[in-house]
Amino acid sequence: MNASLRFSLIATSTALLAAVCVFGAERAKAAPFTISFPTGLVCKDSAVNVAVANNARLVTRTFTTPDGTVRSLSAGTGSDLVFYNPNHPDVTFALKGNGAVSWSTSAANGTSTLTLTGHNVVFYFPTDTLLGGTPGPATLLVVGREVINIDAAGNFTQVSETGKVTDICAQLPPD
Repeated sequence: MNASLRFSLIATSTALLAAVCVFGAERAKAAPFTISFPTGLVCKDSAVNVAVANNARLVTRTFTTPDGTVRSLSAGTGSDLVFYNPNHPDVTFALKGNGAVSWSTSAANGTSTLTLTGHNVVFYFPTDTLLGGTPGPATLLVVGREVINIDAAGNFTQVSETGKVTDICAQLPPD
Protein backbone atom coordinates (compact mmCIF):
# COMPACT_ATOMS: atom_id res chain seq x y z
CA MET A 1 0.00 0.00 0.00
CA ASN A 2 1.59 3.28 -1.02
CA ALA A 3 2.21 6.02 1.55
CA SER A 4 -0.29 8.43 -0.01
CA LEU A 5 -3.18 5.95 0.14
CA ARG A 6 -2.12 4.83 3.58
CA PHE A 7 -2.14 8.43 4.79
CA SER A 8 -5.71 8.86 3.61
CA LEU A 9 -6.64 5.58 5.29
CA ILE A 10 -5.26 6.34 8.72
CA ALA A 11 -5.44 10.07 9.03
CA THR A 12 -8.56 10.31 11.14
CA SER A 13 -12.00 8.92 11.46
CA THR A 14 -12.88 12.22 9.82
CA ALA A 15 -10.84 11.31 6.80
CA LEU A 16 -10.58 7.61 7.58
CA LEU A 17 -10.94 5.52 4.51
CA ALA A 18 -11.92 8.58 2.53
CA ALA A 19 -10.68 7.12 -0.70
CA VAL A 20 -13.39 9.33 -2.11
CA CYS A 21 -12.25 12.66 -0.71
CA VAL A 22 -14.91 15.20 0.05
CA PHE A 23 -13.79 18.80 -0.35
CA GLY A 24 -16.40 21.15 1.03
CA ALA A 25 -19.07 20.64 3.64
CA GLU A 26 -21.41 18.50 1.54
CA ARG A 27 -22.31 14.98 2.57
CA ALA A 28 -20.56 12.33 0.49
CA LYS A 29 -22.87 10.68 -2.03
CA ALA A 30 -20.73 7.65 -2.85
CA ALA A 31 -21.84 4.13 -1.95
CA PRO A 32 -20.68 2.37 1.23
CA PHE A 33 -17.58 0.21 0.80
CA THR A 34 -15.36 -2.24 2.68
CA ILE A 35 -11.59 -2.27 3.01
CA SER A 36 -9.86 -5.54 3.91
CA PHE A 37 -6.53 -5.99 5.70
CA PRO A 38 -4.85 -9.42 5.85
CA THR A 39 -3.85 -11.01 9.14
CA GLY A 40 -0.77 -9.32 10.56
CA LEU A 41 -1.04 -6.01 8.68
CA VAL A 42 -3.12 -3.96 11.14
CA CYS A 43 -3.81 -6.58 13.84
CA LYS A 44 -1.27 -9.23 14.79
CA ASP A 45 -3.66 -12.15 15.16
CA SER A 46 -6.62 -11.34 12.92
CA ALA A 47 -7.65 -10.20 9.50
CA VAL A 48 -9.66 -6.98 9.63
CA ASN A 49 -12.44 -5.72 7.42
CA VAL A 50 -13.76 -2.18 7.82
CA ALA A 51 -17.23 -1.46 6.47
CA VAL A 52 -17.41 2.26 5.74
CA ALA A 53 -20.83 3.93 5.52
CA ASN A 54 -19.21 6.71 3.47
CA ASN A 55 -21.33 9.38 5.15
CA ALA A 56 -18.43 11.61 6.22
CA ARG A 57 -18.57 15.37 6.04
CA LEU A 58 -15.07 16.76 5.63
CA VAL A 59 -13.46 20.08 4.84
CA THR A 60 -9.80 20.11 3.78
CA ARG A 61 -7.57 23.11 3.20
CA THR A 62 -3.95 23.06 2.03
CA PHE A 63 -1.34 25.77 2.59
CA THR A 64 2.14 25.96 1.04
CA THR A 65 4.92 28.08 2.55
CA PRO A 66 7.69 29.74 0.49
CA ASP A 67 10.19 27.06 1.61
CA GLY A 68 8.01 24.30 0.08
CA THR A 69 6.49 23.01 3.31
CA VAL A 70 2.91 21.89 2.75
CA ARG A 71 0.39 21.96 5.60
CA SER A 72 -3.04 20.41 5.29
CA LEU A 73 -5.93 20.87 7.68
CA SER A 74 -8.89 18.48 7.58
CA ALA A 75 -11.88 18.82 9.89
CA GLY A 76 -15.35 17.40 10.07
CA THR A 77 -17.32 14.30 10.94
CA GLY A 78 -16.13 10.87 9.92
CA SER A 79 -18.01 7.97 8.40
CA ASP A 80 -19.74 5.34 10.50
CA LEU A 81 -17.40 2.33 10.66
CA VAL A 82 -17.87 -1.35 11.47
CA PHE A 83 -14.73 -3.43 12.15
CA TYR A 84 -14.85 -7.23 11.97
CA ASN A 85 -12.68 -10.27 11.36
CA PRO A 86 -13.98 -11.81 8.08
CA ASN A 87 -13.34 -15.25 9.57
CA HIS A 88 -15.73 -14.38 12.45
CA PRO A 89 -18.17 -11.84 10.94
CA ASP A 90 -20.66 -12.22 13.80
CA VAL A 91 -18.39 -10.25 16.17
CA THR A 92 -18.19 -6.55 15.30
CA PHE A 93 -16.89 -3.29 16.73
CA ALA A 94 -18.96 -0.33 15.48
CA LEU A 95 -18.18 3.38 15.63
CA LYS A 96 -20.48 6.27 14.77
CA GLY A 97 -18.79 9.04 12.83
CA ASN A 98 -17.52 11.69 15.24
CA GLY A 99 -15.66 14.95 14.95
CA ALA A 100 -11.94 15.16 14.39
CA VAL A 101 -9.26 17.47 13.10
CA SER A 102 -5.97 16.51 11.46
CA TRP A 103 -2.98 18.73 10.69
CA SER A 104 -0.30 17.34 8.45
CA THR A 105 2.97 19.10 7.71
CA SER A 106 4.99 17.72 4.80
CA ALA A 107 8.60 18.74 4.23
CA ALA A 108 10.39 18.83 0.87
CA ASN A 109 12.50 15.80 1.94
CA GLY A 110 9.38 13.59 1.99
CA THR A 111 8.88 13.44 5.75
CA SER A 112 5.68 14.49 7.47
CA THR A 113 4.22 15.09 10.90
CA LEU A 114 0.58 14.26 11.50
CA THR A 115 -1.29 15.70 14.49
CA LEU A 116 -4.74 14.25 15.15
CA THR A 117 -7.31 15.54 17.63
CA GLY A 118 -10.81 14.32 18.40
CA HIS A 119 -12.00 10.82 17.47
CA ASN A 120 -9.37 9.10 15.30
CA VAL A 121 -8.71 5.57 14.12
CA VAL A 122 -5.03 4.92 13.46
CA PHE A 123 -3.68 1.86 11.65
CA TYR A 124 -0.08 0.98 12.52
CA PHE A 125 1.63 -1.52 10.20
CA PRO A 126 4.40 -3.99 11.20
CA THR A 127 7.01 -1.51 9.87
CA ASP A 128 5.78 1.20 12.27
CA THR A 129 6.92 2.04 15.78
CA LEU A 130 4.61 2.84 18.67
CA LEU A 131 5.51 4.60 21.92
CA GLY A 132 8.26 2.86 23.87
CA GLY A 133 9.70 1.35 20.69
CA THR A 134 6.97 -1.27 20.38
CA PRO A 135 6.60 -2.40 16.75
CA GLY A 136 3.24 -2.52 14.98
CA PRO A 137 0.79 -3.77 13.97
CA ALA A 138 -1.98 -2.07 15.93
CA THR A 139 -5.35 -0.50 15.22
CA LEU A 140 -6.30 2.14 17.76
CA LEU A 141 -9.24 4.40 18.41
CA VAL A 142 -7.79 7.52 20.02
CA VAL A 143 -10.20 10.01 21.53
CA GLY A 144 -7.80 12.82 22.35
CA ARG A 145 -4.55 13.77 20.62
CA GLU A 146 -2.04 11.68 18.65
CA VAL A 147 1.18 12.89 16.99
CA ILE A 148 2.90 10.73 14.36
CA ASN A 149 6.12 11.28 12.40
CA ILE A 150 6.14 9.75 8.93
CA ASP A 151 9.44 9.04 7.20
CA ALA A 152 10.01 9.35 3.45
CA ALA A 153 9.22 5.63 3.01
CA GLY A 154 5.82 6.05 4.70
CA ASN A 155 6.73 4.38 8.00
CA PHE A 156 5.02 5.79 11.09
CA THR A 157 6.59 6.57 14.46
CA GLN A 158 4.14 7.39 17.22
CA VAL A 159 5.48 10.49 19.01
CA SER A 160 2.77 11.10 21.61
CA GLU A 161 -0.71 10.05 22.59
CA THR A 162 -3.11 11.55 25.13
CA GLY A 163 -6.73 10.80 25.91
CA LYS A 164 -8.70 7.57 25.87
CA VAL A 165 -7.28 4.77 23.69
CA THR A 166 -9.19 1.66 22.63
CA ASP A 167 -7.31 -1.28 21.09
CA ILE A 168 -9.64 -2.27 18.25
CA CYS A 169 -7.68 -5.50 17.64
CA ALA A 170 -8.55 -6.62 21.18
CA GLN A 171 -12.25 -6.19 20.33
CA LEU A 172 -12.03 -8.73 17.47
CA PRO A 173 -11.55 -12.50 17.70
CA PRO A 174 -8.26 -13.95 16.40
CA ASP A 175 -8.19 -16.05 13.21
